[in-house]
Amino acid sequence: MAGKSLDTSAQFQTASVSKVFTSAAILQLVERKKLMLNDPVKSYLNAFPYPEITIRHLLTHTSGLPDVEIYDTLLTSDPERIIKNTDLISALQLSEKPLHFIPGTKFDYCNTGYQLLALLVEKISGRTFSDYLQRNIFRPAYMYHSYLRAGLQGLPVKDHTIWPMYTVAPAMLTVSPLNGISPFEKHLYYDTHTMGATYGDQNIIATTGDLLRFEKALISGKLFSRSLFNEAVAPLTLNDGRRYTENNQALGGNGSAYGFGWETHIAGNDTTIGHSGYNRGIYVQYYIDLKNDRTIILFDNTEGPSFLQKFLNVLCILKGQPVKKVDLRSSAVRLYGRDLLEGDPEIALIHLNIMRLDTANYRFTPQQMNQLGYDFLRSGLIDRVMETFKINLLLFPQDFNRYDSYGDALLAAGKKAAALAMYEQALSLNPGAVEVGRKIDKLR
Repeated sequence: MAGKSLDTSAQFQTASVSKVFTSAAILQLVERKKLMLNDPVKSYLNAFPYPEITIRHLLTHTSGLPDVEIYDTLLTSDPERIIKNTDLISALQLSEKPLHFIPGTKFDYCNTGYQLLALLVEKISGRTFSDYLQRNIFRPAYMYHSYLRAGLQGLPVKDHTIWPMYTVAPAMLTVSPLNGISPFEKHLYYDTHTMGATYGDQNIIATTGDLLRFEKALISGKLFSRSLFNEAVAPLTLNDGRRYTENNQALGGNGSAYGFGWETHIAGNDTTIGHSGYNRGIYVQYYIDLKNDRTIILFDNTEGPSFLQKFLNVLCILKGQPVKKVDLRSSAVRLYGRDLLEGDPEIALIHLNIMRLDTANYRFTPQQMNQLGYDFLRSGLIDRVMETFKINLLLFPQDFNRYDSYGDALLAAGKKAAALAMYEQALSLNPGAVEVGRKIDKLR
């Protein structure tokens, strides 16, 4: 979008920042005594197969519910299917997947939980989720440029159109608009088309100006009471009484937590809340410093690696601290991916090692290599997958995740015994890797 300037009315897909609106809708229904946080989901959605999961569990990502992998059964029989919220209950029934853990005992970020919450809003209010948001949140908060995207179409609002998303994933050879997907980018089709129509977890289109208006309406008590808001941003407590914590750099680092759809950080008398959002081709950061009444809303539609550092630099400027240089070096992994697609793997490896040594001009991380391997895997390029994961394993032999990823490649190639050996080695390096344990159990 070179040459077109942004303003506070530029509309973006807010990705997971949409979850704060889903939370607000649920809390409004709580305040109106239409439901209670400890109500079982099954009380409202009779066909829901997990009677032990409550609304509170969904809000706090402590349900143990399987995430979007539940749709695999539906997509196996119909690969061109566009997944919608109405598919969720039947997908859960067909998949017959067990809960990952006893609800309330762990935190595990789960998009399907928020898709369920949107279904609950529709069931209890008798309105579509889109209509509910317009009537009860967007209009009262004067968010005139915001709406829920219906299906996969971005609809113009008052002569504004949704800002397009661009991706710079490691395996991509160019910076490509998402509506121009090449044969090597088939996984983008899955992320943005097959899984692109769900709501509750994503798909609220908003502007920076409207997100600021939402914050003002929320904090003033216009949408629901301040006491309920305080409960929403309080750190969650697990069944055993422990407070869940994580390291959220954007909010304050170690000691960060999660509430009802809000990431939160409390340090003394200072409380910071917000949420980050990521979809293919979009980054969003929503940051609210409640004590000092400061808000930062950052949108980026290029999916570049320096987004977080840009955001942290804004924080540094506000706090009077020196900013850090944004890393603008070329991605050695992306160039390696291009070499693998276009030429000989041995030549690609030589070029990769040259770039890895030239740290002044190239950046390299094992995480980017992992992403490259999975990009190839989703594109069906098994030989490139094997090569990428093998090199990453040789470079980082003490990292359990490299064995896990290489195991996935071997499994995709039909080499089950070798895959099992890789998973077992991964588990020996990290005995707490629950997902790896599940893979081993399934293979055995």
